[in-house]
Amino acid sequence: MVDIGGASTEIIVGRGFTADNAESFRVGCVSASLRFFRNGMIDRNGFRQAVVAASAEVEEAIDVFSRSNGSKHSARAARSTRLSEILRAENWTDGTITVEGLQRLRQGLLTAVT
Repeated sequence: MVDIGGASTEIIVGRGFTADNAESFRVGCVSASLRFFRNGMIDRNGFRQAVVAASAEVEEAIDVFSRSNGSKHSARAARSTRLSEILRAENWTDGTITVEGLQRLRQGLLTAVT
């Protein structure tokens, strides 16, 4: 389960209702937008900086999650999330959040702002 909030992101990996690992990261959509996309403008430089900052924040937990049984599967979001809806609407996935779907979304965003 991935919950991206305004100021933080929580990741929980497990099976059913049992969490094997849970972490909270200081990366949120509002805080990242204010920091990297001033005035609501997305550009390549800001996008790269946001990716580097988010990657640095979660990098230390990679070992914890890579040992988890659930990490081999694509992250799945609730069907009501906007990201899931975007991926489905663009026919990039069935609504499941995958690495490939996120890469296509990133490229689409960068193409739209250049």
